[in-house]
Amino acid sequence: MKTILLPTDFSQNSINAIKYAAKLFEHLECEFYIMNVQKASSFISDDMMTVSSSATIYNTLVDAAQKSISNIILQMEKKNKNDLHTYHSIVDYDNFIDSINQTCENSNVDLIVMGTKGASGLSKVLFGSNTVRVIQRCKTPVLAIPDNCIFKSLDTIAFTSSFSTYYTIENLKLLKDLAL
Repeated sequence: MKTILLPTDFSQNSINAIKYAAKLFEHLECEFYIMNVQKASSFISDDMMTVSSSATIYNTLVDAAQKSISNIILQMEKKNKNDLHTYHSIVDYDNFIDSINQTCENSNVDLIVMGTKGASGLSKVLFGSNTVRVIQRCKTPVLAIPDNCIFKSLDTIAFTSSFSTYYTIENLKLLKDLAL
């Protein structure tokens, strides 16, 4: 069974990456962890005015993210009925990279699949900053899905390396499975 981490910020780009992963692995038994990471700075002061006195900022952010992930899971289960796939929800209130690394470690994640979109106005930028940070700072392999990419069978795979890691056959098993 493959364990796939799907970080989302609920953008169309990240939802597309989730759909792409489900299609890519449609014939394999997979556990998909759909993850959203919240940070305090994303909660602007106007929103703080609407929080009831009994609620905390943390609960408000996490509850909203949890509902959004639940909606994604419902849509995936409805449109892509697949008994081989199980979906889980993770909402964290932490540093983005730390949260991804902890989840990969705790859940034995085989692959991170995430959408990527270069910064606006920079058409030559291949990857967005979050994707680059995940590729650079996470030990788990990353499959970056470009904006508006529609799934079709794979015919080209790029393998990037800083040459600071010694790769064994076991390290490259998932890549080999994808290539076959």
